[in-house]
Amino acid sequence: MSAGPGAERAGGEERDTAVTAALTAFHRAPSVTMDITMDTGTHKLRGTVRAARDGQCLIKIAYGGQGTLQMIRTRGGSAYMKMDEAQIRAAARERRRSPGETESDVARVADRWIVGKRSSPAFRKGLQLCGLSATVPKPQDAAEGNPEPERVTEGGRRLLAFTERDGDGNFGIYITEAGPVVYKVEGTGGGEFFSVVFSRYGQSVKAFHPPAGAVLTEDDLPAADRQFITGTGI
Repeated sequence: MSAGPGAERAGGEERDTAVTAALTAFHRAPSVTMDITMDTGTHKLRGTVRAARDGQCLIKIAYGGQGTLQMIRTRGGSAYMKMDEAQIRAAARERRRSPGETESDVARVADRWIVGKRSSPAFRKGLQLCGLSATVPKPQDAAEGNPEPERVTEGGRRLLAFTERDGDGNFGIYITEAGPVVYKVEGTGGGEFFSVVFSRYGQSVKAFHPPAGAVLTEDDLPAADRQFITGTGI
């Protein structure tokens, strides 16, 4: 988001107080919802992650034209993944699965939860989205390289835009003046773009185990399919 010609520079002490308060609030929040948009140039996705610091997490990712993936992590650390038919077929095309293998995958796995080992590639990579601490800088890092954030308006919200160069791109943190809370982080570079909008601070996340009849274990999958199925995902 460009600040635009009407952007204002934020004053020093006021700015520092708002930034520190917002980042502190983020790192102390028991839970938050993250709406994610990503464009890598070859893949586009939109998703929602509801994550709590007690370990509960709900993920739903829609890939542009390539189906949907969902994940659950319970408070006790159990992890589940579910792919719809379109996601399975897209993954099969990418990995050059035969028509017979693809139909077998769809029949066996589509819209059923797989309980997995968190060491499996898809689970390990997908559940990284549940991490809150690495998403936003710590308060002590707030002013580094960004002495004068700008005041901007987005969706009727007055924000402090805290931006810096990041390699060949840009990274920005947007903080509401009212509150204050972290509203958004976004970045560009290398032909890629990502944006994460934060909301529902402190609202409960209820990550339940799926019904037993809707769950497969990795051991339920044929050995030839196990690596394919549990290695797909984000």
